[in-house]
Amino acid sequence: MTLIPYYLVIDSLGLINTHLAVWLPFTINPIGIFLMRQYIVASVPKELLEAARLDGAGEFRIYWSIVLPLLRPALGTLAIVQFVFLWNNFLHPLVVLTSADMQVVTLALRSVQNVPNTPWGAVMLGTTISILPLIAIYLLASKQMISGLTGGAVKE
Repeated sequence: MTLIPYYLVIDSLGLINTHLAVWLPFTINPIGIFLMRQYIVASVPKELLEAARLDGAGEFRIYWSIVLPLLRPALGTLAIVQFVFLWNNFLHPLVVLTSADMQVVTLALRSVQNVPNTPWGAVMLGTTISILPLIAIYLLASKQMISGLTGGAVKE
């Protein structure tokens, strides 16, 4: 239902056949907003913000020095979810990317399967290689995610 309006908006912005058209519409999504809002409500104490204001910190200083370090677990979780979604996206790049040199990994793997006598070994190797960035992002961001889950587990 949203594919045709998506294409029309991307076309009117002049972004057809650019990678910007693939990831820009999905940078802000309702699930990410909800996740961050719920995490902020649950983990950023208002007393800490008030104490920083009493000490003379400005709003940017409060955000940069207090709030942002507290949000690292939620940002790690959001990074994993968003990267996996964008990496595995097939339909939207299929609609907005027209040339073969602009294809994303999922489209390139699918185009190899259209060849007669498909080299399935090459397709499986490409699929395995395409998973490596997902694993790397998970390993980098999972430390933050796990530290947020276990951060308040032990009461002193």
